[in-house]
Amino acid sequence: MNQTSRHIVNCVRDLNGEQGRNVAAYSIDAGFHVFLFCLKQNADLLKARLQSTAAISENLERIIETTIDPEGVELA
Repeated sequence: MNQTSRHIVNCVRDLNGEQGRNVAAYSIDAGFHVFLFCLKQNADLLKARLQSTAAISENLERIIETTIDPEGVELA
């Protein structure tokens, strides 16, 4: 993991802690690529947090938005 990857992971952890719930999740591949997942309703909140940091916003390609909640239920 590189410094940017660590920063992304820390941002997600901090955001979830501040919100008192899981707003986003992440997965890291065998290299340093971090994949972010969130519900569509949380996408703007997550993007705003990540884009507030130049090192991340320059490297941010996309966030995977889903309509499936943590329990595996499709949200309407």
